[in-house]
Amino acid sequence: MSGVSIALLGISGVGKSTFLNVLGEKVAFKHAQASSLIKDQIRREASEGATSEELRLGNTNDNQRLLVSAYRRLIATTEDRVILDAHAIIDKDTHVDKVEIDVFRQLGFDLLIVLVADPKAIVQRRSEDNRRTRPQLQTSEISKHQNLSNDHAISIASKLGIPCVIVSSEQVEFVAMLLSQF
Repeated sequence: MSGVSIALLGISGVGKSTFLNVLGEKVAFKHAQASSLIKDQIRREASEGATSEELRLGNTNDNQRLLVSAYRRLIATTEDRVILDAHAIIDKDTHVDKVEIDVFRQLGFDLLIVLVADPKAIVQRRSEDNRRTRPQLQTSEISKHQNLSNDHAISIASKLGIPCVIVSSEQVEFVAMLLSQF
């Protein structure tokens, strides 16, 4: 791949897809979603489908192996800048799994962007989104999850020696400018 590989990270409900839709009006990139890539890889390997809920509750390591395979296949076929909508932590029903640093190493990102939002807004988005099942957490738990995700992303970037920026949804122009450097 000669294109640029970027991860947009954030907890479920933070607004990654919306942010990328707005960003796409300002700068060219291919938008890939981790969950869609995993589902496609499951179909390729087993001819079975999987729901977003099954992925969330499934074995995190197995899902990440599928993601790495699918993402490598995607980036091998494009010269474009690719932004993967993904997670640094996976919110299970009873706990949170951190995505292992080796997964990020294998994905080969040039930049990590972490999207953050007011925890109250995330709680509201999650409760209003009937397209998928998510744990309905209190604001304090969402805040803890967001902090854990941010800290994990910063740690990953530091260990991999790549840049990491934390942004809010209001910083689309800043991210567009940043992407012009990649």
